[in-house]
Amino acid sequence: MSLKKRLHILLCAASLLALACSPALSALRFLNEREAHVGEEYTLSPDPASIPTDAVIEWSVSSNVKSVLLRAGGYECALTPVDTSPIQVTATVRDKTSGSSMGSITKTIVPSEFGVEISIVPEPVLLWNPFERKETDAGALPTGRPIHIRAKLKPSSKEDHTFAWTVDAATAVLSQDAQDLFIQRSETGDSELSVKAFNAGGVLMGKGESVITVALSRSTFADSARSKQAWQDWQKAQALWKEKKYTEAFELANGAQAAAPRDSEITGGVKSMASNYARYLRGEELRRKAGEQRAQKLYDEALKSCRVAQVVWPTPEGTQMIQETEKEADADRVLRQKAKWLMDTASAYDQEGLFDEALDYYAQTLALVSSDAVEKRVERIKNRLALIADADRYAAEGAALERKGQLEEAINQYSASLTSNSDPALRQHLHELQSVVSRRQKQAARLYDEGMKLERKGSNAEALQKYRESQRMWESVGTQDRIEELEKTVTTPSAPVRGPEDVGLGTQADAAQLIRQGDTLYLQRRLDEAAAFYRKALAMSPANDSLRAWIKSLEAVLRDQKAAKTANDLFRAGNTLFRAGKIQEAMAKYKAGLAAHPNAEVEAFLKKQGVSVEANKTAQ
Repeated sequence: MSLKKRLHILLCAASLLALACSPALSALRFLNEREAHVGEEYTLSPDPASIPTDAVIEWSVSSNVKSVLLRAGGYECALTPVDTSPIQVTATVRDKTSGSSMGSITKTIVPSEFGVEISIVPEPVLLWNPFERKETDAGALPTGRPIHIRAKLKPSSKEDHTFAWTVDAATAVLSQDAQDLFIQRSETGDSELSVKAFNAGGVLMGKGESVITVALSRSTFADSARSKQAWQDWQKAQALWKEKKYTEAFELANGAQAAAPRDSEITGGVKSMASNYARYLRGEELRRKAGEQRAQKLYDEALKSCRVAQVVWPTPEGTQMIQETEKEADADRVLRQKAKWLMDTASAYDQEGLFDEALDYYAQTLALVSSDAVEKRVERIKNRLALIADADRYAAEGAALERKGQLEEAINQYSASLTSNSDPALRQHLHELQSVVSRRQKQAARLYDEGMKLERKGSNAEALQKYRESQRMWESVGTQDRIEELEKTVTTPSAPVRGPEDVGLGTQADAAQLIRQGDTLYLQRRLDEAAAFYRKALAMSPANDSLRAWIKSLEAVLRDQKAAKTANDLFRAGNTLFRAGKIQEAMAKYKAGLAAHPNAEVEAFLKKQGVSVEANKTAQ
C-alpha cells in the first residue's frame, strides 16, 4: 500500500454497544483533549452520549503517523505521530443498515517534540576545609573522576524510549546505561553534551543539549589531601606529646608544619612545642649532669642542677631526684644548705625570667637566714618587673598605633619600650619601621616637588595626581593645601592614586594585612587577584622566602590554567568545525589546542581520526 493511501486510510469499526438513547449528532465531540507528542501514542474517542444506538464509526487519518489502531470495537482510534506535521483525524458516524452518514467530527492535532532535560546526578566532592577542620562539599565538578549525567523527557512519557548521547572530543565517555551517562575529563573546562530520545519504533521524540563545567583540578585535590594529612599529623603529635613521647611528637609536628606552612594554628602550635621541646632536652641534660655529680658526691652542685632542671622542665622523676639528693646531705648542714638550695632555686627562676617564683624562693631563703645579697636581688627583681611591665605596655601601644598607620607615634612607643627593657627583636623591628618612614617621607617629598614643577607648567591635573600620591606616602598640611586648591579648578577624573603598598614602602603590618586579603581571595578561588596582593606584600617584605615560594607556585598554577583555557577554547572551536563537516579546519584547531596544553582525550580522538600528534608533542 502506498504512503499516500496509508495517510488517508479509512478504517471501519464494529458496531458500538447499544445506548439507552440516541442524542442529536450536533453534540458529537471527542473526549481526549490532551497535548500530542512525537513518538508517543495518542488516543481519540467520541463522547458515547453523542452517538445513536444503531450506528458505526468510520475513521479517517491524514499525515505522517505510525501504528493506527482501532480499539473498543472501533470506539477508540490510537495513532503515533512521527514528526511535528499537523494531523487531521475525522470520525464519521454512519447508519449501520444503510451506511449513510449521520454526522462527523474532525480534529487537527499538532504534535510537539518532547523536551529532554540533562541534569547532573549529585555526588558530593569532598575537600578539606582548613577553617572548619573537616571535609566539606566543594560544590564543583572534578577532573579525573566519573561524572554521572542523567537525561529525562519533559513532560514524562509512558512510551518505551531510549537515549543516544554525543559528547565533545575533550570528554571521555566511561559508560552509558539507558538514561544515565558517565563521563570524565582529565583537565578543567566545559564539556558539551547533546542527547536524542527515540521510541521503540525508532521515532525521534526530542533532543536536548547542555554544557557541563568541570572546575576542580588534580592540584586542588592534592592540596586538600596534603592539608588534611598535615592536620591529622598535628593532632597525633599533640596526643603523643600528652603521652610524654616528646621526640616522636616533635618530629611529627615538624612534618605537619612543612606540609602546611600556611596553617597558622599548626605553625603557632609547633612554635610553642619547639620552645617546650628545647626546655625538655635541656632539663634531661641537666638531670644527667646531676646524676654524674651525685656519683662524685658533689651534692651542692647536684642539687643546683636538679633544681634548674625542674624549673626548665618539671617532672615527678625530677622531684624524686631532688628528694633523694637532699637526704644524702649531712644532717648538720641541713639548715645552711637548705638556705643555699632555696637561693639557688630562686636564682634559677631568676635566670629563666620566672620572677614571681624567684621572689617566692628568695622570701623563703630570707626566712631562714639574713642576707644583704638576697635582699639586693629581691629589690633588683622588683625593679626589673616594673620595667618589663612598662616595656610591654609601650610595645603593645606601639603595635596598635602601627596597625592604625600612625607610624611616628608607634616609633615613639617602641623607643620607650626599649628604654625600659632591651628586646633585640623589637629593636630590629623599630629599625625597619624607621627605615620605611624615612623612605616614605623622601618619596613624598620627591612627588611633591614633581607636582610643583607640573603646576608651574600649567599641568594642574598631573600636578594634582602627584600631590595626591605624595599625601598617600606621607601626610603633610602643605600638600593637603595644594590638593584642596587645585581641586577647585581641576575637573578631570581622578586616576588611581598609588600608595605605599604599590611601591613596596609599606610596614610589616601592611604586608601582613595584604597577605590576609590575598588568603581570602585564594580561598574564593580568585587566584589572579590573590597573586596581586601577595606580590605587593612581598615588595614590603622581600626577606619572606616562604611567601616568595608561595607566589612562585601560585603563578605556575595561573599559567597552567591560562594554557588550559586557551586549549579548551580551541577544542570547542574544533568541535564546531567538526560538526559542520570542516574536518581539516577542525583538526588544525585540535592540534593548536594540544600545543597550548596537553589533553589525553583529544589526543586519543585525533589518533582515532588517523591524525598524527607526535609532531605536536615535539613542538611542546
